[in-house]
Amino acid sequence: MKYIGRKLISQILYHTHSEKYQNILMWPVARRVLGEQYIETVNIGDDIRMHLYSDMHDMAVKSLLFYSDRVHYAMEPITARLFIKLAKHASCIVAAGGHLGYYSLIAAKHNPLASIYTFEPVSKIYARLVENAKLNNSNIHAEHKALSDTEGEVIMNVDDGQSSVLSGKKKVPQEKVRATTMDAYFSRQKNWPNLILLDVEGYEATVLSGAKETLAHKPDLIMEINLHMIRGAYKGEIQLTQNLKNLGYSLYIIRDNYKHLSMLTTPMEVSVAPFRPGDSSLFTSTWANIFATMKTSAELEKFGIQITD
Repeated sequence: MKYIGRKLISQILYHTHSEKYQNILMWPVARRVLGEQYIETVNIGDDIRMHLYSDMHDMAVKSLLFYSDRVHYAMEPITARLFIKLAKHASCIVAAGGHLGYYSLIAAKHNPLASIYTFEPVSKIYARLVENAKLNNSNIHAEHKALSDTEGEVIMNVDDGQSSVLSGKKKVPQEKVRATTMDAYFSRQKNWPNLILLDVEGYEATVLSGAKETLAHKPDLIMEINLHMIRGAYKGEIQLTQNLKNLGYSLYIIRDNYKHLSMLTTPMEVSVAPFRPGDSSLFTSTWANIFATMKTSAELEKFGIQITD
């Protein structure tokens, strides 16, 4: 019965493009119908399967649970397609803030020969990440560690898909976890990343402070940025983007669009726009993903990535 309820909710959400309606009414209804112990295996696209859990209330799980049977790559649709194009040509791929394995599983499916390293510090989520890797027989190196600027330990503030070393306004459970730096880890592997995805909830600058040697190998970066940070509330975020520019990176904004989910079954153009910190009109929501690369526009076009303004 809960599966039928989930399918019905998926149908309603799929045809409802009002984010306010979804957040205020449908998500609470879904939580009540499914309860806290519901687990479902979904196909997120290209026969990639994931276990999803109703006791996790972050937007990533909601999107994948309620949209995946109707569209491919329901979470961050443009970013996912950009990631696929880059992953196909990468030999060493990193996902920091690996969560349940969405991007790691996509990378493993589209480039089974690549070395894929996923860092997930939260114990419960790490265990579920490992389950999803086994479910797909994926060649993922899952590390129960946080990335930071020094090796040792950090305190994680555990909050579903928004867990962070940084403390937020609300009080959440905490967990002490091991930490390493990207430089220390990959110098031991003797295998340097050429594609890195960072989803570390505002901790990006600290992680990249521990990745100076890694960045010298010119990896492509995809990282999440908060609009409030760009507006100047957090000057460290502005410094982060400026530091990347000083290293020779060009920065682009990825405009993920959830307003027309019914169109995701058709081929989608992957395009990025030059990143201008002061131009909030580039954002479709509070959050956005930034693509940093040293590739030229001609090289990006060969990958099937267009630059628009």
